[in-house]
Amino acid sequence: MSYNISDKQKLYVILGDVIASRRIEDKEAFQRKLEKVCLNVNRNFREDIYADFKILKGIDEIGGVLLNIASFYRILNTMLEHFYPYSMRFALVLII
Repeated sequence: MSYNISDKQKLYVILGDVIASRRIEDKEAFQRKLEKVCLNVNRNFREDIYADFKILKGIDEIGGVLLNIASFYRILNTMLEHFYPYSMRFALVLII
């Protein structure tokens, strides 16, 4: 899906990082899980997404861009539930 960004369009970049990713024992399985979660979020929250969530680096960083923050907490909660017992930290950046 593509959108035209107006001069006053606000976008929200979400970056996530797995805490203590060096402790992940089965890295291949975890990466498959990460890919699956990104696809799930992209499908279930597509109305709010400007750029799909995807793996940015290795198996421990993801990112995506939202059109609005209406679903921000639901997206984070979805990801955190899937990654338990591992923890993630997130950053939300407003792009004007």
